[in-house]
This record gives sequence, structure tokens and C-alpha cells, in this order.
Amino acid sequence: MKRRQIKKDRVPLARFPILQQRLPKGRIEILEYEKEERITAMDEKMTGLLFIVRGTIHIYGVEPDGTQYSIVAAQEETILGVVEFLLDRPSPYFAQAATVVWAVFVPFSSALKQDCELLWLLGQHLATIQLRQSFFDLRRDDLETRIVRYMRWKKEPVTILELLANVHGSRRHVQRVLARLKEQGVVTRLKKGLYTWR
Repeated sequence: MKRRQIKKDRVPLARFPILQQRLPKGRIEILEYEKEERITAMDEKMTGLLFIVRGTIHIYGVEPDGTQYSIVAAQEETILGVVEFLLDRPSPYFAQAATVVWAVFVPFSSALKQDCELLWLLGQHLATIQLRQSFFDLRRDDLETRIVRYMRWKKEPVTILELLANVHGSRRHVQRVLARLKEQGVVTRLKKGLYTWR
């Protein structure tokens, strides 16, 4: 992980307008993670919130036997450290950079706990992660059920790579299911690798 001082107007904060008002003018510190670098670990206490402003991260859990299971492949507008901040306990998940990632670090403080707008944003984020886990980590369901559930929940076009990261299937099987759903008329192929629910 590298620490970089970057002019505020060069940091992509569009997904987090809440940060525009709360960060100082001039240069701000960005934490830069290389591809496949671990960002957080299960039971590792964090000391601040990490707002992912560039890149994609993979959030996953580990079974007692060491088997990994995916929670979500998340892009910009993801926040890490929410469980630690709101519940004062370590997160049960790992997070790893799937691409080069930029994150804005905001230290925990008593002032943050008085910030109603921020607390609302963190509550929404935590609820979204919980929904994703409950919807898409049902590995007893067949692959088609998981894909249908994900696409109907997402309500916007999805790529095959996104499905692979979120529904726990191989590329070949995901492509077969998408072809079958396309034949049934419930899925539309917008272009190569991009599909939407009708």
C-alpha cells in the first residue's frame, strides 16, 4: 500500500458527494493498493473508514475449512470499516484489490458519530452488503436461480465478469445459463459480455 498526496480536484469523489464537504481543500491523502493486494482481513481491527473512489475490490469470507466464498465484487462507492465503526467489532470479511484501487481514509472519531448524514450513508451501505450476502450466497440454489435473482435485483445491465464474481459459477456455465434465459426471452444481450433483465 502506498500513500499519495493528490490534489482534491483530481480525486474522483463524484460517488461520494458527502466527502466533498468534509475533506480539506488542496491536497488529500490517498491510499493506493496494487492489484491482488489485501486491504482488510477478517478480525483485523480498522481505525478508520475507507471510501473506495477508484478501482474494484473483492469482498469475501472464509469457511472454517478454509474455503473462500464471494460476497461481492464491488466498484467505486464501496466503504470499508463500516462494521468496525458502527458496531465496534472486527469485520467478518476480507477485502482484496481486484484492480489498482484508490481509497480515501477517514479516521474514526466521536465527531463522525454525530454526523447524521454520514451515519445514514453507512447504514445504507451495510444494508446493501447484507442483502447481497443473503441473496447471492445461497449456494444450495442452482446457478440459474442465482443469476435470475441477481439480475432482477440489480435492475441494470450486468457483465459476465460481474456475474462470475457474485453468483459463484464458472464462465462456461454462466454463459450457458444466459443463452438459455435469452432464448426464453427474459434476458437481452446488449453487446458482447453485457446482458440485461427485460
